[in-house]
Amino acid sequence: MPSNGGHTSPVATSTTQSVYIRVAQVNVLPIPDPATNPPLTPTSGHLYLIEGTIDAIGRYAGTTVDWLVKVAHLICDPRGGGQLYTHPGDSSDWYDLDRTPSWHKVVQGDPLLPAIYEFVPTAPIFLSKISCRHMHSAITGGSQSSAATFLKEIGQREGGGCAVTRAPAPLNGSYLILKRMGSDGARDVVTRFCGESAALGIHRFHPKLGILLFCTLDPLVDNFALGFYHVTVSYNVEFRVLLLNCNSV
Repeated sequence: MPSNGGHTSPVATSTTQSVYIRVAQVNVLPIPDPATNPPLTPTSGHLYLIEGTIDAIGRYAGTTVDWLVKVAHLICDPRGGGQLYTHPGDSSDWYDLDRTPSWHKVVQGDPLLPAIYEFVPTAPIFLSKISCRHMHSAITGGSQSSAATFLKEIGQREGGGCAVTRAPAPLNGSYLILKRMGSDGARDVVTRFCGESAALGIHRFHPKLGILLFCTLDPLVDNFALGFYHVTVSYNVEFRVLLLNCNSV
């Protein structure tokens, strides 16, 4: 069993059948506060991104680690060459300890096990904030035409039905990237996930940034309880983004 400063880590039975994705705090850049000096990056500790029982994670991942690899990259390093590692022994032995050379790289097709999976990025990870708001973003008079065109074009692409349930009504045109981030912000997100060529011509009302959803799904997306990631190319959606938020038009 690994030790930490000569002290053996206690075995927590609640962790023995759980799956975790984490990153080392040293690889995470905190959000600077303009009112203070830039905060120092912690040199120890871990940020646990996802955790759940092996049964709960298995509903999404199946029996291999492939889903974990994909999600870890989407969260931490969407276009980088980061690598996922896991450990020998029980996860309870390692929960508060740093990764050591005894950990091994995870490869596609490895079986999903109750363990800690640590993502090691190629560059520091930038934290982002959840953008809380008290009401939907308003459509101003000058943008009503663009919003109407946005809704029409994503409706044509989705065949007039919800992208998830295929229900024909009532539907909302929802944004994969916050509309109030503006066109520059939208291009920056697309560039980060998909590259500069995919971001050419992108603006905040571009139909590639929208999805048609049944109205009852809107609140779940608004509150960050529901999100999407790209699996296959469909309905001419050519690039992959994480769903950051959703606003009705």
